[in-house]
Amino acid sequence: MRRFGAVVEAYFATRWVPGARNLIAYLDAKEKELPLPAFGRLRRRVTYALGQLFGSLHALGAYHRQFHDRNILVTEDAGGALRLLPIDLDHLTICERLTDDDRDWNFYQLSWHLRRTIGRWRPST
Repeated sequence: MRRFGAVVEAYFATRWVPGARNLIAYLDAKEKELPLPAFGRLRRRVTYALGQLFGSLHALGAYHRQFHDRNILVTEDAGGALRLLPIDLDHLTICERLTDDDRDWNFYQLSWHLRRTIGRWRPST
């Protein structure tokens, strides 16, 4: 609650997600665990899941002002299905309509934070 612009009452809600790791920790662990072809397939699955996450958030008019690798948790069930969860939601803004610039900025933020890691995982030619 705000009074005269100052926060006078705030709430913090959280939920423990067993086995969840941030995106980079998850991929680092999987890179050590899986053979190269399997890791390549996993990267494609993660990329697809990231697209679904962005699409779902943007379809709802949600814009995350700090979208980066450590603000995305990854869980994997016993069958290998991935679930990506955005965190740090105090940086989430809900708009009636997102602009293309808003969407582009979310993608840019994530790619900027992943730039060194992505380079490490780039397939050799």
